[in-house]
Amino acid sequence: MAKLAALKHETGDTDGARTDVRRALAMQKRALATAHRPIGRTSMVIGETLMAPGEPAEAIGPLRAAMTAYEGSDANAERASLQRTLARALLQTKDEHLAEELLVEAAAAFDRQGEPEEAKRTRVLLRSIERRP
Repeated sequence: MAKLAALKHETGDTDGARTDVRRALAMQKRALATAHRPIGRTSMVIGETLMAPGEPAEAIGPLRAAMTAYEGSDANAERASLQRTLARALLQTKDEHLAEELLVEAAAAFDRQGEPEEAKRTRVLLRSIERRP
């Protein structure tokens, strides 16, 4: 169901994606521990679907829940991508301090994973914070 939600999100069906991904999350929570990677992925999709229509404040909760599921995880590039998405939501809600911390960590993780283009994209976002008055 989470994959269907992601597909709906990619094709612009934000409302359908939200409905499906919330159903998937409820099913996963009944079956798995809260700090489990599939729950993290589903929470990340919820956050991303909320970011798309410009609801960053609504996206922060699910994105933070996803971060919890990735604590201690070896999925560094996936976690770094999540950190960058959460940082974007925080920037849009004016929490620049935490956003900056997340972006620094994400850029370093992308570097460690040998993903220089992702590290570069992350640093561009980080520089946008540094240029703000």
